Amino acid sequence: MPRYHMINGKNVPFTKEEEAEKDAEESAWLAKNPPISQEEYDRQYKKNKYQRDRQPEYPPMTDYLDGIVKGDQAQIDKYIADCLAVKEKYPKGGN
Repeated sequence: MPRYHMINGKNVPFTKEEEAEKDAEESAWLAKNPPISQEEYDRQYKKNKYQRDRQPEYPPMTDYLDGIVKGDQAQIDKYIADCLAVKEKYPKGGN
């Protein structure tokens, strides 16, 4: 399938030289970044599950920043405690 790029607002197909250059770039990138197997992908996905579980339960960072701006140490401490509670609920490697 030919590749295209925009020139003056129009889709223009790559020349043979541009195709060859892009193919070489992609081959060089793949040599440095080989694709991983499905098993490795699944392992990494499972390994990082705790991060996906934690994210929606963390309090908003604006609570922390608001406490800093106001100089409200109690608000800052509450934010930190709330974050630590989420970390405890979903421990790293605890899946």
